[in-house]
Amino acid sequence: MATLQVDVLNGVDDTVGMLLQTSLKGCTNSDILCACMYLLTDLPYSVSTLSRIGENLLKLFPPGEDKDFDAGKIRGNFNAETKKVKGQKMLREDRLWCNPGRGCWQNTQRGNAHALRILRGRGIVVLKRGVIQNP
Repeated sequence: MATLQVDVLNGVDDTVGMLLQTSLKGCTNSDILCACMYLLTDLPYSVSTLSRIGENLLKLFPPGEDKDFDAGKIRGNFNAETKKVKGQKMLREDRLWCNPGRGCWQNTQRGNAHALRILRGRGIVVLKRGVIQNP
């Protein structure tokens, strides 16, 4: 197991990006998005915009990998989940993401737990201020 030690979850720095690039290889884009957004958890929702999410998301893929995460593609994940809730194919409390303000997105508590399960399943333990983060 690798340990990701942080004091605050405010984005993906280069060290974290390199660690997670190999660990998250083979995950779905929505799982990688969820893990990325977990790493933005401590930011105020007002700065958790689609462009900020996209900038951090790109750091989770190796250089040269042709990944395009513009706002529309990221929003597509959120919209698909909203559509499931509206169509009663998913319960509101099962959502991974929430929209606390116009153009701003965050993981729900369920989303953060899902992200931690993904990371743990890929051999990454998150240690925040000396405390192991559990799903």
